[in-house]
Formats: sequence, C-alpha cells, structure tokens
Amino acid sequence: HRADDGRTVAAEVPARTRTDPAAAVATTLERSTALADSIEELLRPVPLMRPSQEAALRRYSNAANLERARALGVQARDTADLDSLEATGRL
Repeated sequence: HRADDGRTVAAEVPARTRTDPAAAVATTLERSTALADSIEELLRPVPLMRPSQEAALRRYSNAANLERARALGVQARDTADLDSLEATGRL
C-alpha cells in the first residue's frame, strides 16, 4: 500500500514480509486472490425467476405464436402434443 506521496506504508505490511521476500509474495498473492474472489462474487448473475418460470417462457416462444395457433384451432392435450406441433411447424 502506498501513501499519497508514493511511500510504502510500513504499518500495513506485516513484519515478517519486510525481511522475507517469499513471505511478501505469498501475502500479496493471498490478498490478490481474495480480492479477485470478492469481485467474481459481485459479478455472479442473480436469478430473476424460478426455474419453472424460465421453462414456461421457453415453452411458448411468443404471444404471436399462441394467438396464431388459437386462431387456427390447434389443440394440444399434453406436452407430447405440444412437442409434435412445434416440430412440424404448426406451433
């Protein structure tokens, strides 16, 4: 850590690292890893919906498809029917 004038602030550097370069490198690596981990945690996406809600949105690609299918009278009794209609391009 440096003071505003560029000098190293000795009070924040552990005594063992002032004389042991390997300890200084290890301490710096530990601090860097902890900082990187904290940044990664902040950037981790937060789910906005439950998985079942996301699946429901993927199931029906958009309102226009549903409206067209209803206008054509397409009826689906279960998931297998929906998959079949989607595969044949009717839904």
